[in-house]
Amino acid sequence: WQMQPVPDVHVAATEAFDLNKAANAAAWADDVFVAEVTSGPKYHSISSDLPVTVWNAKVLDVSKGRVTKTIHIAQSGGLDSAKKERIIVEGVTPLEEGHTYLFVTRASSRGWHMVPTGRQPVEIIGSPSTALADFKKEASREKVSPDLEQFPSEVVASQNDDTIYQGAQA
Repeated sequence: WQMQPVPDVHVAATEAFDLNKAANAAAWADDVFVAEVTSGPKYHSISSDLPVTVWNAKVLDVSKGRVTKTIHIAQSGGLDSAKKERIIVEGVTPLEEGHTYLFVTRASSRGWHMVPTGRQPVEIIGSPSTALADFKKEASREKVSPDLEQFPSEVVASQNDDTIYQGAQA
């Protein structure tokens, strides 16, 4: 058995609205929380979509949503075993084990909390509750884009979101 290098394929990320605005990100998200990345990465190929890189994380503080103590967090991009290539999504910086981040995610029926390509996690040095309070304060000063209502999450559209949240536990 021999390791073969895989080619890198760069893709551009496009969003229908600006998730770098805290107000839009908070309105879009199912969950806003601070967590420490505890292990990973694991790569998942998804037919007819970008692969994802999944990390395990320990939740330290929650501002919005129903995240549990340990969860799976996914980012777009990673190794695509079917195509034998590594997909690098513009603007997506891989998480690092042992680092703490403020996450804005949507829970997915695939079993993870998905980080949007348009807003990357912010590394936190210091108090998780202070980071969440600062995010809330920033979001309260901005106006939410009306276009967000056109893109409901699986949790919003679900009759029973318990199944989605249970699947995203680590």
